Order: sequence, then structure tokens, then C-alpha cells
Amino acid sequence: MLSQILIFLILMFIIYKFAQLKKKCKQTPHDVFISNFLTVKPSCIKDAGKGVYTTKFIPSDTIIERAHGLILKEKDRYGKIQNYDFELDDKHTFLGFGFASIYNHSLHPNVEYELDPITCTIELKTNRDIKAGEELYISYESGSNNWFRERGITIHSP
Repeated sequence: MLSQILIFLILMFIIYKFAQLKKKCKQTPHDVFISNFLTVKPSCIKDAGKGVYTTKFIPSDTIIERAHGLILKEKDRYGKIQNYDFELDDKHTFLGFGFASIYNHSLHPNVEYELDPITCTIELKTNRDIKAGEELYISYESGSNNWFRERGITIHSP
């Protein structure tokens, strides 16, 4: 009996949290998508895991991905999630779906991103022409975000 009550309470908590997320994010006015010429494979950067690549030439200022995500409170960040989310402010981060959290860092990124906390979306756009076969990079260091310094990592960037 006690286990059934516990399961019921856990389910109610999950439903409550999900309802809170839905209240925070309004319907997106744009379609979400991942360009069909993007692919994921091992990164060119040693020990970086996977990266996002293009299979065709992409002109500058091309939107290559628009994805949904979740807004997380700082206290809900733990484990590996901290390595894949984007800082919104001192109390919130954004966990992007699609390929959004797979792009690796570069001091000279070829992709820029814009987070929209109202619609809970991230939009990624090229900032220069990109050749077929190139890995796509974003910058992890923006504003007060010191991603590498917080982790004691020396940057080895393409």
C-alpha cells in the first residue's frame, strides 16, 4: 500500500513539473527542423566525442537547425547534463534537442546560435561559408559563461 502511494505521489510530481514546463514555453512561431545535409560522426577534436558535420556546401547566414529544448533551473543541473546545456542566466540553463547539444567548441566558430526562452527553441545559423565535409562549431564561451575555466580545462580549439 505504501509503495502504491509513493508511486502515485511521484507520478503527480512528474505531471506537475511537466505542466510547469508547458506554462513556461509558448508555442513556437517557427517550424523546428534539422537540415538534411547535417550528420553526426566522430569529431576532428581529440577526445571530443562526436561532432556535427555538413555533407554539402552551406552559404553564410543559413539557418541550419531550429530545435526545441527544456529550460532547467540551476539546481536541476547535475551529472553530464552540465556538459551539454546552454546558459540562459544565473539561475537557468537550456538543454537543446536535435543536434543542438552535440556541436563542439571553437575559438573561431562557424555557427552562431540564438536561444529563445519564450518559445524554448534554439536556432543555429552559419556565420561564414562552410565547405562540404567540414565540422560545425559553436563557441561555449559567451558573456559571463566560462565553460572551460569552470571545469579546469585548457582549450585546444580548431
